[in-house]
Parts: sequence; C-alpha cells; structure tokens
Amino acid sequence: MDDKGKEKKVKKKVDIVDPNALSGYSQIFDKSNPNWEKSMDANKMWLEMQMHYADDLLKARGFLTLNEVYELLGFKTTKAGMVVGWKYDKKNPSGDNFVEFDIREVSVENQYNGYYDQVLAIDFNVDGNIYETM
Repeated sequence: MDDKGKEKKVKKKVDIVDPNALSGYSQIFDKSNPNWEKSMDANKMWLEMQMHYADDLLKARGFLTLNEVYELLGFKTTKAGMVVGWKYDKKNPSGDNFVEFDIREVSVENQYNGYYDQVLAIDFNVDGNIYETM
C-alpha cells in the first residue's frame, strides 16, 4: 500500500529455499507451528530465547537431545532425535559445547496457491550421536 492507501506491486529479492536441500535435522518454522506469530521479528526473538534456554539446559545437565529441542519448539520428535544432540564437558570438549540455531528467513513455495511464504529455516549445530558417548 502506498501512502494514499492504494495497492501497489513491489519487487522484492527473497532467499528461496528448497526444504529438501536443508540438513536432515533442520526444521521449517512456519504458521503450521503452534508457536508461530504473525510478526517475523517476534518469531525470531522467541526462537532465540528458546535457543538460550536450551543452551542453559545443556550446561546444567551435560547433555541435550535434539528431540528435547524439537519439543521445546513445537516440532514432532524423530527417531534420530532420540540419539542425536549435544554434549557439554567444560574440561574436555568433544563438540561445540553450546546449542545454536542457525535461523534464516527464507521463502518456500506454498503448495496450495503457488505463492511464496516467508518462513524461518532452523538448522541445529548438533554434535551428532551422543547416545554412544553417555
């Protein structure tokens, strides 16, 4: 809408992502998630708060599974998420020793109308299979 209230077409460069090209542990955060808000800034802020909370859990307990993070964010759990996750060992780090969500604003094609929806792609810096190291 322009300043006079008339609808106006605007060209915008967007990052289009093929969800199949993301890592096997990544998730698309969109309006199908119960935690989704209309404000993209609110969604990013909420995800960052959850990331800090997950990092605190990791440091307090020494481990965190991907499924625990999925549940925290409102995603379905997976078989892989039962064994994949993060380990924390301040004295002998074998991984990153912290939880990070790579959050990117991207566009994905809407299968119902052919338009593109703005969503957030989240990729997780998991250490890999932590089950074997516990």
